[in-house]
Amino acid sequence: MAGEIIRGGDIAPGQGTADRADAAAKAEAAEVDAPEDEVDPNEELEYVSVVRDADVLLSFTVRMMEKLDTGDGPTSSMSLTINVPGGVISGQLIARHRWVEQIQAAMMAADAQTGKAFGEAFEELKPPADAKPNFLHLQNAHYVSGGSASAGDGFLWRGRISDVSGWSFTQAVPQ
Repeated sequence: MAGEIIRGGDIAPGQGTADRADAAAKAEAAEVDAPEDEVDPNEELEYVSVVRDADVLLSFTVRMMEKLDTGDGPTSSMSLTINVPGGVISGQLIARHRWVEQIQAAMMAADAQTGKAFGEAFEELKPPADAKPNFLHLQNAHYVSGGSASAGDGFLWRGRISDVSGWSFTQAVPQ
């Protein structure tokens, strides 16, 4: 058997336990020592995707919000509760530019120079109008835990759409 690659399933039916163990050990050693170019090109391989795709309907909803809220009139928003790896977050879905305006206003209230610098940076990093959205933006957001939402007025939140595992057009309101 010198020079042969023995696989675990290549044991003849009449072989004893010792022969099986010896053949299995040889097969394992042969597979470890076998050069990669001896791989059977006809062997079926299973492709497993490790990339999680974003929910098409959620991406569509975020894109529609971006198109509906041009910035000329009042803020367009809709209730949205999402499941992400860190938990459940509930708030009002808004367009990216509204989120940027509100972040900049909050920063300007704390420090005008910092707020202005961040506003300019966000504008420079603005995605093209026809770009597929990768992030969603919430205002009046709350963490939801144990059937109740976090207290307070809520906060501005931004998250990756592909991290959302579930969502609904509802909003949990603090009691």
